[in-house]
Amino acid sequence: MFVRFRSRLSLNLMRIAFNASLLYDAQLRGWNRYTVSLLRELKTQGINLFLYSRKAVHPEIKKLLGPENITYREAPHVNYFIWEQRTLVKWCQEDRIDLLHSPFNYGLPSSSPCPKVLTLHDVIEEKYYRPFQSLISKIKPSSIKYRYLQSSAPKNADHIITVSFHAKNDIKEFYKVPEEKIDVTYESHPQEFEKKLSPEEKVQILSKYKVNYPFIFYIGGFDQRKNIPFLLEAFAKASLPEHRLVLGGSGDSTELQRKASDLGINAFVHFTGYIDDLDLPAFYQSADAFAYPSLYEGFGLQVCESMASACPTLVSDRGSLPEVLGEGGLYFDLDDPRALAEMMSKISQNPDLKAELSEQALKRSKAFSWANTALQTIEIYKRILNKN
Repeated sequence: MFVRFRSRLSLNLMRIAFNASLLYDAQLRGWNRYTVSLLRELKTQGINLFLYSRKAVHPEIKKLLGPENITYREAPHVNYFIWEQRTLVKWCQEDRIDLLHSPFNYGLPSSSPCPKVLTLHDVIEEKYYRPFQSLISKIKPSSIKYRYLQSSAPKNADHIITVSFHAKNDIKEFYKVPEEKIDVTYESHPQEFEKKLSPEEKVQILSKYKVNYPFIFYIGGFDQRKNIPFLLEAFAKASLPEHRLVLGGSGDSTELQRKASDLGINAFVHFTGYIDDLDLPAFYQSADAFAYPSLYEGFGLQVCESMASACPTLVSDRGSLPEVLGEGGLYFDLDDPRALAEMMSKISQNPDLKAELSEQALKRSKAFSWANTALQTIEIYKRILNKN
C-alpha cells in the first residue's frame, strides 16, 4: 500500500501530517508544548508539514510556527469521530501524505493510506483516573467515547513514540504492545528558559503576580495526582517564616486553600493563577527551589524547565521523575513530608547548597533538547517508511 512513498524519503520531500485538533488552545502546557516544540524543530529540517484539525489552530500558535512549509486544513462543523475516522483519511489521500502522526495519546483512524504514528505520553488514565471513577461517571457518553478513542489508538498505530522508558514499560504492561513497536524520545524545554534574566526583569515580571518575597515554587495542575496537599504539609513543617509557597496554575484551588488554612499557613501560600509561558523563567530563576510532589508523570516537562533555569529541583521518587532528573537535583519519599520539609529548609538557609544544586540542575538540563527529539523522530519516520 505504501510503496509510492519510498521515493520521498529525503527530508525536503517528506510530507508529514499531524492531528492538530488540540492546537485551538494557545496555552503551551503538556501535549501542546510537545506538539508545538516538535513541529518547530521538524520545520527547521525542511519537512513539509500538514496540520489537520477541526477547530482552527490558534493564531498565536500559527505565529509561533510561521508560514513556511506548513499547510492547514480545518473542518469545524464535523463530528469528532467522523472527522478522525473519515476526514483525516480523505485529507491524507488528497495531500499524498507519507505518514500521519497524532501527538497526544489518541486521534488515529483505524485505516489509512499511509503509516500512522502515535505519541503515547503515559497511561495516566488507566493507572490513576479510571480505577477511581464512579460507575455513573464511567457510563457517561463522553467517558465511553474517550475510552474508546484512547484504547483504540495504540492498536491503530503502526508505531508508538513515548517520552520516557518508565512510560514505555507502562505501555507494554497496560496495552500489551510489543517492545519493538515503541521508541522513546525525551521531551525538553524551550530555549527561553536558558536565558538569564536581570534582577530588574525578574522583579518586574514577579510584581505582575504580586510575588515580592523569597519563595518555594510549584507550577502545574491541582488534581489529585499532582499531590499538592503533600507539598502544603511539607511547607508547614519546614518553618520558613520569611518564605512563601507560590503555587502557579489555573485549576480550582478551593480545597487546597482550605487545606492551607487547616495547617495554619494560609497567609504563607500564594496562588498566582495562570502564569504566562513567557513569565515562567522569572519564577524558576527567582525561587529558592522548585518542588514537584507528583504521584505519576510520563515525563515531567516542569522538571526540564526548572533544571534549564538553574533552579534547585526537588521531585518525588515516583513515575518517570527520577529518570528525567537524574543527578540534577534531589528526590523525596512520599511516605513522609518531613523529608521534603528538611530539603526546603536547608536550601533556603544554605546559599552554598543552593548554588551546588543550581549547578547540578543546569548540567543535567544539557541532556535534553527539542532538536534532538526532532532528529530522533525523523529517524523513526524514515525507519517506518522504509519498512512499509
